[in-house]
Amino acid sequence: MKNIKLGHILVFLMEMLAGLICGGVAAAIFIPICISARGYFAVGAEWIVITLIAYGGYTALNTFFFSEYERR
Repeated sequence: MKNIKLGHILVFLMEMLAGLICGGVAAAIFIPICISARGYFAVGAEWIVITLIAYGGYTALNTFFFSEYERR
């Protein structure tokens, strides 16, 4: 097993936090819009968009950090 350093754990936690923040902001915007458009709460395609936005936030920060490590 590889030697996992504290820095790697902190980077992972920051990446997860970035994904959660992006997904949370997207949910705060899209859910009320979809509820008002439908007139009731339902699980629809907006959750796919929210998940993709959260994944995009995680991936963007992951790419930023690990491309920095590769440049060194």
